[in-house]
Amino acid sequence: MLDHRQPVVDQARLAAAGRAQSRFERPGLADVCDAVAGRIGCDRRPGHGLHHLGRRGQSGQARHGLRHFRRHHVHPDGHRGLAGLRRAADPDAVGRRGLGVGRGAVAGVGRAEFLSAAPVSEPLHSFVVPAYGRSPHLRACLESLRAQTQASRLHIASSTPYDGLSELAREFGADLAVHGPNGGIGRDWNQALAQAATPWVTVAHQDDIYLPDFTRRTLAAAQARPDAALLFTGYAELLGDSEVTRAGTAMLRIKRLLLELAFLGREAIAAPGAKLRALRFGCPIPCPSVTLARGAAAPRFREDLRVNLDWDAWVRRAREPGAFVYIREQLMLHRIHPGSETSAGVREGVRAAEDQMMFDSLWPRPIARVLARAYRLSYAGAA
Repeated sequence: MLDHRQPVVDQARLAAAGRAQSRFERPGLADVCDAVAGRIGCDRRPGHGLHHLGRRGQSGQARHGLRHFRRHHVHPDGHRGLAGLRRAADPDAVGRRGLGVGRGAVAGVGRAEFLSAAPVSEPLHSFVVPAYGRSPHLRACLESLRAQTQASRLHIASSTPYDGLSELAREFGADLAVHGPNGGIGRDWNQALAQAATPWVTVAHQDDIYLPDFTRRTLAAAQARPDAALLFTGYAELLGDSEVTRAGTAMLRIKRLLLELAFLGREAIAAPGAKLRALRFGCPIPCPSVTLARGAAAPRFREDLRVNLDWDAWVRRAREPGAFVYIREQLMLHRIHPGSETSAGVREGVRAAEDQMMFDSLWPRPIARVLARAYRLSYAGAA
């Protein structure tokens, strides 16, 4: 859970420092954990990863998220995640791309022995990050994605690459795909989605922060509902370039009310009428928290829309088979700032036009006009 008393970026970085040991908790890697633990002189407790990092005795149990790491010190190399643990174990023995699957071996475990004795399961989930321009928040976003308690594949797609982006992608173990020409937000999202090959995919917005249990909680909910087509979590807002968060605004309360009127206390809804009921008065489903089932083909967004492309996509998916799953816990932070596409769309009148289009698709024309006008009035002064 989010601790509003501590800067959120610091929380994400603390969790990232603990991810070194959580990477070892995949099935089949117990022997490797023991080998690394023996090499750096520490103990490994079942279910808790590497209990001590290095000989200094700092503790860093895995799978306890930020709550645990706030109570403990972090190994000096911990801020570099796996790289720090690799240096603590043996900087000459471990390759850059993994434990023993690179240039050498892990604490005396040979490459062939490692591959045959400890197969690595494929991740079920991918984060795809559409990177537009040079965001000052991209690094913090990537840190939060690598700090997840359950590992995911990481992809970055950009139509506006810049010097340093490829190095940043390599630093976080992300695949970088450059595409062009720049065709707007819809094309950026579609190109990012096309990079993923896992059953589940989240379009991570480059300015946002994902709390450490986002992936784990989302995949657990997906496992509980095999018919899930779309899952989303609760969120709080992150204000501008600061680390100030808010979760109780009038707009957020209205969105939660709209969701409860559709879900009626349930965790999932599958009937098309119930799913559409959640979307008839606006789009309360927060786009950056959404995880989509890929199915036979990657999901696609309309490339002619600038603001309501997510609302349109959820309406189309609501009319198809598959459940919507609502995870009420706040598991990500959505940044609100004047430079966002949504804020620009409000200022330029694009959002009002797209709102009218969406309400026309969901209501008779007279009702659609009333709803669109109410939204338009609510934007007064937003610019």
